[in-house]
Amino acid sequence: MLAFILVVYSTFLTRSGVLGDTSVHSFVDPGMWAYWLLVGMMVVAITVPVILFVRRWKEFPRRPVRHHYFSREFALFLGAATLVIIAILVTIGTSSPLITDLLYGKKSAVDISYYVRTIMPLGVVIGLLTGLGQLLWWTRSDRRAVLRSLIAPTGAAFLTAVLALALGVTEVLVLLIIAGAVFGLVANIQVGWRIVWSNPKLAGGAIAHIGIAVMLLGFVFSTRYGTETTVTLPQGKMVDALGFHLTFEGYHEYQKDRYAFHVRVQRENSSFLLQPVMYYSSYNNGVMRHPDIANLILRDFYLAPVSLDQQPAVQQPAMQKGNGPAAGATQDVLVVQASLKPLINLVWSGVIILLVGFLVTIIRRVPEGALMVNRSDDQGEGELMPTPYLNTSSPPNQPVSSSSPTPAPSATR
Repeated sequence: MLAFILVVYSTFLTRSGVLGDTSVHSFVDPGMWAYWLLVGMMVVAITVPVILFVRRWKEFPRRPVRHHYFSREFALFLGAATLVIIAILVTIGTSSPLITDLLYGKKSAVDISYYVRTIMPLGVVIGLLTGLGQLLWWTRSDRRAVLRSLIAPTGAAFLTAVLALALGVTEVLVLLIIAGAVFGLVANIQVGWRIVWSNPKLAGGAIAHIGIAVMLLGFVFSTRYGTETTVTLPQGKMVDALGFHLTFEGYHEYQKDRYAFHVRVQRENSSFLLQPVMYYSSYNNGVMRHPDIANLILRDFYLAPVSLDQQPAVQQPAMQKGNGPAAGATQDVLVVQASLKPLINLVWSGVIILLVGFLVTIIRRVPEGALMVNRSDDQGEGELMPTPYLNTSSPPNQPVSSSSPTPAPSATR
């Protein structure tokens, strides 16, 4: 319910025009009819679910809490709570123009550093929980077994932080999030390796959490250690920027009033053509810019157009003897924003690994869900059978059996 309400609210923010003056991602004012239509949608999306939720409150099943704080259930709760806090902070940041307008009568957007200061510490928590949650067991965990399983991921996280410090990373928060991501990565590799050799169908959770850890590393390296510069490119002249040679070769109209700019990029023995796009949008009442990207395996090179200007092709004295001001020819000059994003492929790799983990889990859960429904129908009960793993307190190192009629405790991996 809350997720759907937030989707409707975000649609209101971007489409209603209320952020038109403070965000480049927002549309301009579409008119009062569209504005009140969006307001009505948001009101309905909030009031109807809340009313139904309150009316059916007493019908929700209530079960006693049967897990310990030192359990996977509690780790999952902490992870979900962290994601909710992140959603709240992002909602406050994106809604800041409305909040400041209401309180002070002037719209003001938060600086990008707001998200860095608030979200990055929670990223450390996410990294640690992705590993710790896999090492814990349902209901209650054996402390000695968990402490033994913490040795490898903790040692790897510490050594990685020391190595990053030796390589020049001095920001404490960045060191912590790198260490947290490595902790989660090694812990899930450790758990996943054991499960794959026993029953690969049960490895979906570990694979998905490996993807999350890889994504966290990609976020850190690509955002904190990227470089960016503004470059002026006279047509036909080579200009050096970020270790590349850039040459503006011209432009063409590939659609009505939409122009692609040809920029030749050279470095050592490689050469490729980037074609960023720029055009005026009457709908958004502004210039739209689409960057072009070159994937270089260890980093991505971004080129975004800023403006197209003209300047004299040949610099001449302002006055010449016996003549008036010199009237030289002009040439096109393209201003672009060039940036390098190191190791951003870790982000995309993490997304792919995460989706693979989801797919493995879905393939496993579909027949299990059908079996539980059939059992519930045979017993004539109105709700599904509880999970068979709930009352187990076996240690995490218990081997997984794929031939047992009742799923072994490690099946919850």
